Amino acid sequence: MSRYKLLSFDLDGTLVHTAPEIVQACNEALVACGYGELPDAQIEHLIGHGTYELMRKALESVVAPTSESTLDFLLQDIMPVFNTIYGEVSGTRGQPYPGVLDALEAFKRQNIPMVVVTNKEHFFAIKVLKNTGLLDYFDGVVGGDSLSKKKPDALPLNHCMTHFDVRACDTAHIGDSSIDVQTARAAQVYAIAVSFGYNGGKPVSTSKPDLLINHFDELRGHVLNRTALINH
Repeated sequence: MSRYKLLSFDLDGTLVHTAPEIVQACNEALVACGYGELPDAQIEHLIGHGTYELMRKALESVVAPTSESTLDFLLQDIMPVFNTIYGEVSGTRGQPYPGVLDALEAFKRQNIPMVVVTNKEHFFAIKVLKNTGLLDYFDGVVGGDSLSKKKPDALPLNHCMTHFDVRACDTAHIGDSSIDVQTARAAQVYAIAVSFGYNGGKPVSTSKPDLLINHFDELRGHVLNRTALINH
């Protein structure tokens, strides 16, 4: 028996290690537009808010201090370049984390509805999931541009719970960052965090999730009620 009637997953840093391809697209776009590259770790720390916000922060790091309006103007030039490059590399270098496939397969056998709730734009999220062989496990994908608000707002999770007619107390959200813990808290669902992933380079344990796991085997045991509830 499952502890939950709905499982929601973040994508980047939770299901798939996507940093290498995001770093590649970001730096190639910067260079193509006449800027210098950024260190891989610096770009990785920007992951979590969606590609537009990532590129905005990247530009802030390579241009002299400037106004918000000038930054918006620069983004209009670089985002089409980034989108083209990232559209080509999405899901080509990213790999599911250890245990992800086995866990999703086990949840699917139990007929537990599963969704992806990410701040990555829907188009890119679908590409990553499809190219990594994960798409068919999910009953829905909510991207950062799918609704009027994105994580950490509760709307994406509330939207999913309404769609599947599931209560918050029967729902868990699994993610790698403080954004995901905040989202779970806002929607009043169980907050599960993975110790790997990105979270701006900070330990996600500081966000005090309800459960912290180091491997998807632990998630599988917890969800399928085979292990005791272990708090952070």
